[in-house]
Amino acid sequence: MKCNKCARLVKSRKNIVTYTGADQPIIIFIDNVPGYRDDKEGKPFVGPPGKFFRKAIAKAGITCELGFCYTVMCRPPSYTVPTNDEKRNCRPYLIQILDERMPSIIVTVGTAATSDIFGKTGIMRVSGNAEIRDRCIYFPLIHPAAALRNRDIMNRFLIDVEKLKKLVDSIDTLL
Repeated sequence: MKCNKCARLVKSRKNIVTYTGADQPIIIFIDNVPGYRDDKEGKPFVGPPGKFFRKAIAKAGITCELGFCYTVMCRPPSYTVPTNDEKRNCRPYLIQILDERMPSIIVTVGTAATSDIFGKTGIMRVSGNAEIRDRCIYFPLIHPAAALRNRDIMNRFLIDVEKLKKLVDSIDTLL
């Protein structure tokens, strides 16, 4: 993939970090922006929070086909928030990823992705609460980086990952 739409991001990124995962995943996890390690390696969810996240998914027994991507596929400079124009420029790529793969479950990871994709705010209020829209289940989830920083948030994160496992196990009755 090549893109030069966002001058600020072109200057700050090392890689465009696009989708990684199964061709027809049951779940696609969508985070906000690539972290340092993700940008460096050009793959999503490979930094410390991503590694923890993948271990938590495996430990919960979620073994279905998975996919990982971002709402904005270039890492902004110095952990800044992507601008609305940058989000808008990446949106067609994200929509293409979702349209080509048609996941049964979209998990928005963290506050920003949940707001951008699901239109919901207050991640602690909405995390772990599934909603069915257009034959797809939307499942907001606390960001693993927040869980790594706070024991109480960690406990809630792990409970919500278990909820996701139960959702996966009952998907045939829900859709």
